[in-house]
Parts: sequence; structure tokens; C-alpha cells
Amino acid sequence: HVMSTSTRARLLSDRSAAYLELGFAHNALDDAKASISLDRTSSAHVLAYQRLGSAQLQLSLTSAAIETFRIALRQLETLQVGAPASGAPAPAVDTKQLAQWRESLLNGLQAARLRLGHSPTATPPSEAEGALESEAGIRSADSGAESELLAKLTDDLLHEVMLFLPARSLAACAPTCRALARAARSPLVWRARCE
Repeated sequence: HVMSTSTRARLLSDRSAAYLELGFAHNALDDAKASISLDRTSSAHVLAYQRLGSAQLQLSLTSAAIETFRIALRQLETLQVGAPASGAPAPAVDTKQLAQWRESLLNGLQAARLRLGHSPTATPPSEAEGALESEAGIRSADSGAESELLAKLTDDLLHEVMLFLPARSLAACAPTCRALARAARSPLVWRARCE
């Protein structure tokens, strides 16, 4: 059974939300970007943009967050008029959900604008994005030398272990070392949680 692109995009967006909740903004940013790049036709991409903007805001990428929230609001408008920009059939999204998304996006945009108003020396998005792209996405002091025990475990075995962890613990494992980050980011692990 092969996972569809839209399902993978939704899982990445959901994991981005989990990372945001745990305060792992770098990881949330990476997953939101990956989700957006995979699927630009479903309503889920609006949530991915919202999560990307929230991660940028947490990382003090205020100008980038403002632009992201604006893009998300434009995308939301295409859902409200009934046809995504790609010309694909409009997904079924109820009006109450659209209103909640709009309110959340407007709140994010307002928070970013307020922050920018209080921080005239904000880092330009191009410089900040370049710095983020050069990071490995793992915020721990992992120097590349993983513990002996983890190095001996296969990826399959790590995935099996991850299946038994609560979602909060799973997300908390990701920034500890490269082996656990790979296992925690596995679509197999997250798909099992969403079924």
C-alpha cells in the first residue's frame, strides 16, 4: 500500500503542528515546508501555511511570517470561492472550518505585524531563511557520534519502538540524535498514529 501525496502532505502538516506545540519550531518549519511542496491543491495546504507562519514567528522570522500568513489567506479565499488556484476540483470544506482558519490566520498576521512594529531591526527573511537552510534541523548537541546502542539498532527496529511511544514523546525524541530523528520522522510511524 503506497501512501498518496496528499496523505503524506497532511501527515507532515499534522506533525508540524505537534512540533509547534512542543516548541520545536525548526522541525515544525521543515515539516510545513515539505507539506506545502507536496500538495498545493487540497485544503490541508492552508493549514501547512498557517503552521509555517507560526514556526517562522516563533523563530523571529517576522517578515517571512507576514508573507506566509498573507499567502495562506489568499489560498483560503480560493477555497471560499470554490476552486483552488490549480484548477483542481474544490475540496469539501465547511464554512465554519473556513471561518476558524481565517480567524487563526488573521491572528497570526496581526501578531507578526505587532512584533515587526516593535522590532524595526528584524532580520531580513532571505538572510534568516539561508541560516535555517544550512542547519541540520536537529537542535541537540549531537556531534555525529550516536550512542553505541542506537547505532546497533536497525531502522525497522527503531520504527517498531517508536510505534509504542505517545505522540508527545515521539516528537520529543526527534531532536535528541540523528538515529531517533530519522525514526521519528518516518511516515510509517506517523501513518500508524493517524489510522
